Amino acid sequence: MSATETVSHIDCSLCSDCVHSCPLKQVITIKRKKSLKHLAPVTVVVLIAVSLAMASFFEFTTVSLRWGKQPAQVQVYSRTGIKTIKCYGSSMSLAGSLEGIPGIYGVDTYAKSHSVKIYYDPTIISEQEVQSALFTPAKTELYKLSAGSSEQIGVLEIGINGFFDAIDFNNLGSLLNKTGCIPGFETSFGEPVKATIYFEKNKITQEKIIELIKQKIMIVETLRGNEEVELDFSPEGPGIIKEYISSAEYNRRIFKGFEDFFSRYEEYKPEEIAVYVFDMTGAINDTDKLELLSAHLSIEDGILGVATRFEGVAQCCIYFDPVKIKVKQIQAAISKPNLTYYITDTETESVKNPFQNSPSGEVQKMPVFTRK
Repeated sequence: MSATETVSHIDCSLCSDCVHSCPLKQVITIKRKKSLKHLAPVTVVVLIAVSLAMASFFEFTTVSLRWGKQPAQVQVYSRTGIKTIKCYGSSMSLAGSLEGIPGIYGVDTYAKSHSVKIYYDPTIISEQEVQSALFTPAKTELYKLSAGSSEQIGVLEIGINGFFDAIDFNNLGSLLNKTGCIPGFETSFGEPVKATIYFEKNKITQEKIIELIKQKIMIVETLRGNEEVELDFSPEGPGIIKEYISSAEYNRRIFKGFEDFFSRYEEYKPEEIAVYVFDMTGAINDTDKLELLSAHLSIEDGILGVATRFEGVAQCCIYFDPVKIKVKQIQAAISKPNLTYYITDTETESVKNPFQNSPSGEVQKMPVFTRK
């Protein structure tokens, strides 16, 4: 520096640290002007302020992806208010779910406004089918009916405006659960989305349910105390009670099947596989807990997969190789006080077993599922 009249080296980043750290005052300057001494930090502050100001007026894409050979004719479907689009991770998850759908060739997401743009070929897929691809039908059991209940269950079908994503589904579930009279509900795609609400006939009326869904504010309990949640959905009309069903029929309809087959399953012929079937209660509709059970059983050599079905009662089906593992060993694995599963190739983790029982069942031959 001391031997150089002008600093013009390619590695100089114009940070001006040398101007401030030089022990001799005014020896190093910018363009020989003392007033430019603070140019670098002032520029940084100004650029940050400008970027924040621009961000408040303009929205940038969180994710912008294209895949496959782009067709000559591309249309764009736009939708806002998808509250699950809130970060890069949720945007990439959506892109992953759309990429395998024929006719869809790209997606832009905007986390700030919870919006998406989907690029598709209208000769392959319709706009309504694109909307359907965005929507995930769901069902949930809010509480279990008492065993052997003779209560009649009403089936109320109603369209719900402004209802689309998983957050809306959870909010509706919290709202309905407060009644203590609605054991479950499910949703399916439509414009508007159709909800099927199951309610105990002698405990709540159709009018009361509609008034409940009309609420715009819901109070929820959190660790920080009670909080208000704004609800964006509303019922389209009074709905219609389609029928009244028995509790047994309700249990059949609200049942959510589960399937998880391990990679080694494909190595077997159907006649080489046995299925251990037993009645199951408790967390049979809890997918997260069933996934833990499946991960725990996958460690056992000879177990090929886990599935559930409803045959008057909920049943668990363990697919296994009878040459490698016996029924008693399967029962012992299911009955362990803790479920253990791998979180990496070498590390395991354990949680309390929510299925602590010694299931008595039988070995059956049944239709073999195809891994999805």
